[in-house]
Amino acid sequence: MSDIHHARPSRFSLRRSASILAAAASVLALVSCGGGDSGPEAGAVQFASQMRALGTTPVAVTTTLATEVSVSADMVLDWAEYKFPDLFPKAAGARFPAVVYEGVVYNARAYSGPWGVRYLGITPEGRIFGLGDFTNNALQQFETIAFWSLQVLADQCGVNPGSCSGTNQPAGPFNGCSLPATQSLMTGNRLLATYAISGSSTGQFTLDAVVQGPGSFDGQSAIKLFSRIEATTTAGGFTGSAMTESTSYEQDAGGGFTRVLGIEASTTIPAVTLPGVGTVPASVSTSRTVFDPASLNVEMSIQPGQSINKSVTTINTGTTNGVASPATRLTTTDVYTFVRRESISVRGRSYNTCRYTDRDAAAASASSTTTSWFIDGLGIAVRTETVSNVAGQTQTEVTELVSGSFNGTPL
Repeated sequence: MSDIHHARPSRFSLRRSASILAAAASVLALVSCGGGDSGPEAGAVQFASQMRALGTTPVAVTTTLATEVSVSADMVLDWAEYKFPDLFPKAAGARFPAVVYEGVVYNARAYSGPWGVRYLGITPEGRIFGLGDFTNNALQQFETIAFWSLQVLADQCGVNPGSCSGTNQPAGPFNGCSLPATQSLMTGNRLLATYAISGSSTGQFTLDAVVQGPGSFDGQSAIKLFSRIEATTTAGGFTGSAMTESTSYEQDAGGGFTRVLGIEASTTIPAVTLPGVGTVPASVSTSRTVFDPASLNVEMSIQPGQSINKSVTTINTGTTNGVASPATRLTTTDVYTFVRRESISVRGRSYNTCRYTDRDAAAASASSTTTSWFIDGLGIAVRTETVSNVAGQTQTEVTELVSGSFNGTPL
């Protein structure tokens, strides 16, 4: 997520909430650091196992009030070609929108090659079938459109880049998943929250974020948003702590949208003694991020089922224990997908949320995807889940809201 790569917690919006959790994750990371078979049968196993793994990634939420998204048979077939290009090479695909096999009508595609012919077809009611060397030439069902719809939507910008909006302009009106800028930037707004972390590291962090009021950044008028995150985490048997304070400078961009001009931050990590290592001295690092141009929260302009690419360019400077680092210019493009609105349960409490995913657009197939649930209308995160592939192993990191309040009202 482009904005999230530069920790700047404080604004009460979808983007700001995600930034808050990302900043905490960065703090926790600092603290905790101290020959295959390619035959037809293997292809079938890979197809079946990978598709099932993609569809059964555990997400501890209960969906009620969900706004379902329409995913067509062609979208699923396009996705299969994107996800499994060796098995279903797009260039070799022949389309049969209404072919009949054994009395059943399929929207099907056929892939001819040295293997013979492989078929992938979907019935009018959404059942997905495969036939060919990868199924030992026996018709085999691979779940349904509904089963794969969330994964198909999450990968849409990779499957069909033209379906995503432009990188820096809103795709439509403000979608209401968070407070509009006129409300979120009001002086005195305050978010107090405690979050729990689980995964490769465990722990918690507290957040105190407040809108301080008018200020300026590089000669431009802005609203100052201050936040403090204090985190304690345990990883690999070691426990450490850290604190990050940051000030974000933002403007009302009109229409409900907000633009961020820059962020100034400081992170302090106390000295810690590690068995067998000794004492790791305390460190203080500072950073200053300038958005060039200012970053607009265009991810707030998409509707359920839509994705958008967002490019952000930053100029970054900073120090570590007083030693300055050279200025760097960085451009990143990330893909945001507004999956749907849904009601979820987090630690025994129910929330009506907007469910988003994000990943690096540069990756042909994302090695890390973050799913976030934001309180609909407030944009405050109640849960984030990052699933990544590290050295062939799937890792899941989860952050959940334990308790909190916004302007004195419990969340």
